[in-house]
Formats: sequence, structure tokens, C-alpha cells
Amino acid sequence: MPAVPAALNFKMKDIDGKEVDLSTYKGKVVVIVDDDVEIRDSMRLLLNGWGCRVVSGATLAEAASGLQAA
Repeated sequence: MPAVPAALNFKMKDIDGKEVDLSTYKGKVVVIVDDDVEIRDSMRLLLNGWGCRVVSGATLAEAASGLQAA
């Protein structure tokens, strides 16, 4: 069996050091507003990997429009 890359096999912890179950984010809608397309795309990939539905835009108006369409 091939090894899982370390970046995909991590444990997220909260501020108190308790492990967070990423499956709790599955199905949540997350809105990203950032004028940097690379940041938006990176965050979308990460959050999609956690099972989130992501709506994003360079401006609040753009993101709101995408949210209404979703």
C-alpha cells in the first residue's frame, strides 16, 4: 500500500490542543472573499477536501451573487 503524503495525513487541533474531527465541516457552506485568485483557489481546494460547499468572489458583491446562485 502506498504511503499517504504527510500533507494529506495530518491531524488538526483547536486552540486548546484538542484534535478536531474534520468531518464536522462536511456539507457546511463557506464564503471566501479575497481579491487574490490564488488564495481563493487554494482555500477552495482545502475546504472542498474537508467536504465544505464553497462560494467565493473577489468582492463581497461577487461572493453574494455566487451565494444566491448556489
